[in-house]
Amino acid sequence: MDCYDLVDVFKEKSRFVLGISQHEKEFTHMQLMKIRCGGLIGMQKILQHRINEAPDVLEIMQKAKQNYGSLEGFPFSDIVREIKLFSHRKTRHSHDG
Repeated sequence: MDCYDLVDVFKEKSRFVLGISQHEKEFTHMQLMKIRCGGLIGMQKILQHRINEAPDVLEIMQKAKQNYGSLEGFPFSDIVREIKLFSHRKTRHSHDG
């Protein structure tokens, strides 16, 4: 499984909470950001893996496989919760000028 496969799993697992039907092939940019960023944040939290740092996707995937045997065995219900909660506005840094 590679990074693209992981995003596909995130997409499939999060369709319901994002209100995306099986018939919709295209995701909006914001939906993709929620899926990718929220999914990685969820994996970091579950694995307690450098939560306040930019994620190293390959390292997170490797740690998930070590802990759960495969990514398919990962607790995706917890990840989907983070996908639903993710907002790009929370992660923006203000710049005082």
